[in-house]
Amino acid sequence: MNKSKTIVSNTLLLFIRMFVLTSVNLYSLRILVSELGDADYGLYVTVSSVVATMICINGVLTLSIQRFLSFSLGKNDNQELNDVFSASINISFLFSIIVVLIFETIGYWFLCNQMVIPSDRLDAAKVVYHFSIFTFVLSIIQIPFNAAIIAHEEMGLYALISSVECFMKLFVALLIGTYCIDNLEFYGISLFVVAIIVFITYMSIAVWRYSECRYQKIKNKLLYKSILSFSWWSFYGSLSHMFMVQGSTLLLNMFFGVVVNKSFGVALQINNAFTQLGNSIIIALRPAMIKAYAEEQYDYLNSLFTFGNKFILYVMLVVSLPLITEMDLIIWLWLGSKSHETVLFCQLMIIYVDCLALQGPITTIIQAIGKIKDYHLPVETVTLMCLPISYIFFKLGGDSYTIFYAIIGVCLIAQVIRVWCLKRFYSHFSLQKYFYSFLCPSVIVICGVVFVELAIQSICMAVPIRIITHCFLLPVIVVLLIAIFGMDKTEKNFVMSMIRKTKH
Repeated sequence: MNKSKTIVSNTLLLFIRMFVLTSVNLYSLRILVSELGDADYGLYVTVSSVVATMICINGVLTLSIQRFLSFSLGKNDNQELNDVFSASINISFLFSIIVVLIFETIGYWFLCNQMVIPSDRLDAAKVVYHFSIFTFVLSIIQIPFNAAIIAHEEMGLYALISSVECFMKLFVALLIGTYCIDNLEFYGISLFVVAIIVFITYMSIAVWRYSECRYQKIKNKLLYKSILSFSWWSFYGSLSHMFMVQGSTLLLNMFFGVVVNKSFGVALQINNAFTQLGNSIIIALRPAMIKAYAEEQYDYLNSLFTFGNKFILYVMLVVSLPLITEMDLIIWLWLGSKSHETVLFCQLMIIYVDCLALQGPITTIIQAIGKIKDYHLPVETVTLMCLPISYIFFKLGGDSYTIFYAIIGVCLIAQVIRVWCLKRFYSHFSLQKYFYSFLCPSVIVICGVVFVELAIQSICMAVPIRIITHCFLLPVIVVLLIAIFGMDKTEKNFVMSMIRKTKH
């Protein structure tokens, strides 16, 4: 019960973090565009995008190192913990050196010779480029310390540091124009200073709080091989998703032009926001699930698995429904204009992200087991099939939105393969229990929600009343359906205990 309460508390902290970061970043963007101007801001985005091509390395390394740290914590093996931390330091430095060599040679040549940059802004672009590399390198070196905090489930610290970092970046944006230095150069250098402060903070806290965060020389080749192999196949998963997104963008451009690309770009912003929502839940669950597997507490792991699936689905459902039903109005308020394709793309994108979010608990157990290659190879290969399927749809005269039919359909097939992999590699997984404890209640809740929504649409309402119904009444009805049909007795008792604890 105490472990579960920790997970719920961590999830709430990560939700707060997500809200703070999203709000502050949106305001920072407004300040940046205003202070730098359209030209310089566009130049900054263009230059930094060269370095950002390898940004997925951060997420993959963090995930990999955190997995091995969590597993060692579950085994309560302090020597292995220290070995994993020390090896991760070496791996992070190795990747940092590779990044510097690539970007200070090939990347620098590409910046100076291939990118279209006004001659009078080339020097400023070079300064921003170099400091973007330094900033990126610091973010790689801090990964072992960051991963240690997450592995220890100290999400309050993680949320606090990332929120303070976000506010520091806002402060930097507000300072633009106050010093006798080129605004673009000032912004690039200041972000590097922020990165130094964040790195020192993560390192100091990890060294101070966790005994394993002490570097020692490690020659265990098998450990290096395990971490790098895990990282590579996780990277393959990230790469396949990136290819799917970029490939979909190119296909839409080939068949329908830039206007449809704009609609798809707006939908990708929705994708990013909802992905963060799902990640906030799984980040809180992942360390506890990996530790439970290492401790061989399979009953607790299975409970976390069922709870995680339901929690992700129900939270996404409560947030998604008002947005899907009122997307027409939301797009108009957000962009000042709307098109049928933009609205439909955003609605279908939310459905896709909701489906994709359910992979989190399954992927976490596979990561704990370590069968990462045998998992990602079939799953991600199927995921990439959405591109040839979409191409066939378009060649047969399909509309632009049919690309989402391919994306969602392939996502569902990939989910079936994930469940099959879980059944194959995790002997304590019961397909029958998965069906009756998760799928059946979820289908009942979803069917009930669809019925309620159809009833609402059949009633002619004024716009203000309809908005109130969708944004306030509908989520309440969803919560009631979840409470009645979506949870078993144990889960209801747990939720009630958390509510009583909150009151006290």
